[in-house]
Amino acid sequence: MEVSTTFIYYCAGTTMIAAFVASQLLHLSLLTPQPYRIGLIFGVVGGVLGAYFNHTATFSLTATNPQALDIQITTLLAETGYSLAQQEPNPEDAAKPEDSSKEKMAGRNKPSTVGPPPTLEIYRPSFWRSLFTGPIIIQRNPHQLTFISRAQTIKWLREQLS
Repeated sequence: MEVSTTFIYYCAGTTMIAAFVASQLLHLSLLTPQPYRIGLIFGVVGGVLGAYFNHTATFSLTATNPQALDIQITTLLAETGYSLAQQEPNPEDAAKPEDSSKEKMAGRNKPSTVGPPPTLEIYRPSFWRSLFTGPIIIQRNPHQLTFISRAQTIKWLREQLS
């Protein structure tokens, strides 16, 4: 999610919860603006904190030695409680049309110089850890990896892999 969408999500949710709690604690009616004013203060703070910690971010890494990097990433994620939940070819590449058989027979198509197609891997944390962190999605290209996750998780990954 974008930062603005994440802010609105957390701001609205925190505002409603804080307004309800304020109305109960201060014996105010929800038909008056006072609990919503109090709730809005907490909502803005909650929205800023939620947007800072939970917006989606990406991080790309170029691999000079793909096998060693693969082992390092797999070990790092396993040590921190992440496991591979799903692996599939990139849907964007699967949608590309293939060369026609007539062109193949005529010898017009050139041999492919592109490496294997990119794959998407989804690593999910253990149940208890999933309450505070989300999944890590890795798009694997022949010599580049792109990580997609929450901003704090991407910050942690960047520190670990640098």
